[in-house]
Amino acid sequence: MAYSVFGQPFQRGLSSEGSPEDNEFANKFRDIAEPLLREGKLKAPRIEVNRGGSGLEGVLVGLEELRQGKVSGAKLIYTI
Repeated sequence: MAYSVFGQPFQRGLSSEGSPEDNEFANKFRDIAEPLLREGKLKAPRIEVNRGGSGLEGVLVGLEELRQGKVSGAKLIYTI
């Protein structure tokens, strides 16, 4: 969908057809999101890197913390 939102065909390695429906959705989303961002009502989540450790072991710790409800308002990112 990333390329189809422009409503025109896109060629870079693989080709992607343009989608008028995706383009219409993207325009509506932009019209709603821009004022919310400008007014500070919509914010990106806090990012926590390697919470519980790095690698796949850290990912497992992070998943368990998510299941236990110990993560709120944050995006967990891990280096593998």
